[in-house]
Amino acid sequence: MDHRTKSTAYSYYVLGVLLAAYIIAFMDRIALSLAVDPIRSDLGLSEVQISLLIGLAFVMLYTTAGIVLGRLADTGNRPLLIIVGMILWCAATSASGLATGFGTLLLARILVGLGEATLSPTSYSLISSYFPPAQLALATSIYTLGITLGSGLATYVVGMVVAHSDALNIFSLPDSTGGWRAGFVLIGLLGLPFILLVFTIREPRRTGENNEGVAPSLPAVAAHIRENIGAYGFILSGYAIMSMAAIGAVFWGPTYFMRVHGMAQSEVGILFGVGMGLCGTAGLLAGGWLADRLFTRSVIDAAPRIVMASLAMQIPFFALVYLSSDGVMAASMLVPGLFVMLFQGGLQGATIQLLAPRRMRGLIVAIYFMMANIVGMAIGPFLTAFLTEKVFGDPLKIGASLAVVTTASSLVAIALIWKGLPAFRRLAAQTNAGQFQAPVGSTNQA
Repeated sequence: MDHRTKSTAYSYYVLGVLLAAYIIAFMDRIALSLAVDPIRSDLGLSEVQISLLIGLAFVMLYTTAGIVLGRLADTGNRPLLIIVGMILWCAATSASGLATGFGTLLLARILVGLGEATLSPTSYSLISSYFPPAQLALATSIYTLGITLGSGLATYVVGMVVAHSDALNIFSLPDSTGGWRAGFVLIGLLGLPFILLVFTIREPRRTGENNEGVAPSLPAVAAHIRENIGAYGFILSGYAIMSMAAIGAVFWGPTYFMRVHGMAQSEVGILFGVGMGLCGTAGLLAGGWLADRLFTRSVIDAAPRIVMASLAMQIPFFALVYLSSDGVMAASMLVPGLFVMLFQGGLQGATIQLLAPRRMRGLIVAIYFMMANIVGMAIGPFLTAFLTEKVFGDPLKIGASLAVVTTASSLVAIALIWKGLPAFRRLAAQTNAGQFQAPVGSTNQA
């Protein structure tokens, strides 16, 4: 039986391996944001330099190389591509612990971005090969658990390293405030054994109807996007802009709680470990499950509609988190805020897979990640740092900066996604003909 018609136990095994790889990737990606102030102190960095390391350094090659790697995901051996990327990003994360200044840490972060650029376009392409459309939202949400589980594990591991920094400094590393160097080395090494699991993934045969064995040319992909710019342009732009809020919470949130509310790094590790690891995970699974349920009931635009609802609900929660003068209140609002925010997590990938023809998905996913990471990881952290340093002029005003960026990006994203819903419904129904029968008049209503 065609593996795309019915998911199998092996399909879920592949999904589990991809999830493990994403957990490792997100741990390596987020490690720097958990030790912002110690790194600033040891290397003599400014707030803006830190924002460049968190965002632009990672994005530089993650986005540009991602286009080429997305094309390889449509044409080449996808498991092998992931293996090469994992070796690179794990080694570069460990090398970050040896950084002597801004330049060396910048280079390490660039290499982390290059390695991780192999993962998501390739993984989404594999998931669409192993799961049918009616199961894609939940499958991609499970894969996206790498964000919540990875960030939760990273905060826990870094917190434990800080608590036992003297005992763990077994690598003869330079002295560091809070043991962040040992944290980078350990997190990087942790991923190496998981590379062996990726060797067990089989590359599915790329055959089937509509000449699926041959990937469309790059001009054909570009023409497809231009012809359907109403769907791709509005929906994916909205998704890219909304990432500023999520990345702000994950990358600047720990610094906010430590700097403004005086929480210890180990306490922040517990807070974000529970908030992301448990509540964020629950939100991801709930969003994917709900989107699949609504899809099977002929709501073909369920994924973007759920994203809009999630954005609307997260605004008041995060306003209370970032503007509260009470640390207990801020922490208590963070947990439900992460729950509703992570409804969005797996639905970006599911949206693209519903829109894009099968052999274009790797490249179109890469294009989306280029947009999302330029806006979310490069512009978002920089804008937060700029507002804190240049507008408010006070490091303790980072909460106000986060509140402004989160609210503005959420509202703009809702407007863009709403505008693209009619075009989304038309293209999704066309791409998934035979899998979904749209109700009469559904393409004429927003």
